Amino acid sequence: MRALTLLPAILVGAVAACGESKNSRPASERTPASAVSDTTAGASARAVFVYDTASTYIAEIWDTDSSAQAAAVTHARRAPPGSQSPRAVVVLRAYNGQRVVRLTRWDTPEAAAAYAAVAHTGVPAARYVEELSVRSLGRKAGQPLVLDTSMAAQFSQFTMRRKAPVDTLQAMAAGMAGGMVQAEPTLKLISTLTARDSSVVAFVGVWDNPKGFEVFAERKTFTAKPYWEPFAGNEHHMMAVVAASTRM
Repeated sequence: MRALTLLPAILVGAVAACGESKNSRPASERTPASAVSDTTAGASARAVFVYDTASTYIAEIWDTDSSAQAAAVTHARRAPPGSQSPRAVVVLRAYNGQRVVRLTRWDTPEAAAAYAAVAHTGVPAARYVEELSVRSLGRKAGQPLVLDTSMAAQFSQFTMRRKAPVDTLQAMAAGMAGGMVQAEPTLKLISTLTARDSSVVAFVGVWDNPKGFEVFAERKTFTAKPYWEPFAGNEHHMMAVVAASTRM
């Protein structure tokens, strides 16, 4: 389900429910992060998702419910379709059962675009396939640019009502996100990304615990009519990192 016009996963005033412990994920998901290494056949791989701010990313997003999420996770853990392999893959599942995300990192914009053209062919089909580039990054001192299966992550997005003000919204969101990562002890890393077609501004974050951005709701950080309301709707989830791999 969508969580619209609440608070951005990172700047959010109300949270997609997530009180689950990191260690309460199904046993089938508590496997080495290299479970996605079938996407890196023929090359050595690290069991982490290395986040490179110069790369292009593809986000595939499946809507699920509690009964369908496991099948979507199984699908997302398989090698993505197409003849080219991504440099890195991470699979995320929402703690509330409502979403699965596969984020792939590509060496060139051309490789990412070629993959985006075939990504819709999967079954179940993703609701969104988004080609994203990194616009900003904030992190705690010493925080490595990796995601692994010990982490609680966020993935969220503003879906633009009008594409024209995407740069304005991106600048506002990035500025606030940078301050948040410095002020909030439990937020370790937050990055903003923008779709190539200016339809989406997305967030990837790393938190100390699955409650994540619920701290902003508890503190009533934002008003009932948040700053992005004139520009975009918002969807946000706290997620478990199910699998991660980077081809070396």
